[in-house]
Amino acid sequence: MPIQDVALICLNGHMINQSSIKNPENNTQYCETCGQRNISKCIECGSFIRGEIHYDGVFDWDEIKPPSYCHECGKPYPWTTERIKALIEMVEYSKLNAADKKEFVDNIEIIASDNPRTSLAAIKIKSIGKKLAGGLWNDVAKPLIVEIASETAKKSMGL
Repeated sequence: MPIQDVALICLNGHMINQSSIKNPENNTQYCETCGQRNISKCIECGSFIRGEIHYDGVFDWDEIKPPSYCHECGKPYPWTTERIKALIEMVEYSKLNAADKKEFVDNIEIIASDNPRTSLAAIKIKSIGKKLAGGLWNDVAKPLIVEIASETAKKSMGL
């Protein structure tokens, strides 16, 4: 019978321990990459963050990606919120016109989950992203988008 473990993730989204119950020796209070506090529960509802699934007799090898949203309350985890804020700030800082800025901001949260508008939102963001000056698209926006976007959005954007 499979057992759902609990993940330990820092507030910036660095995976600290995807098996915090099975391997507690790897648990820490703070992230050694960025110094942020580590959490194993949703800040909004207190539900444990899903980690690795263990199967009897099967060696665990897969690395899991920190989830974007809580499976119980649906709220974004802090790392998702911060990445979305960073993308919005980047667009506001850019020289895009007001309509493009609004379109980008209106669609950024949509690409973080799979829904009927995900692919369209991803195409809109990619189109607007091509208008960004300098390295804003490649150096700032793309890496953040890869971290928050659903698989459908990444596929639609060619990422």
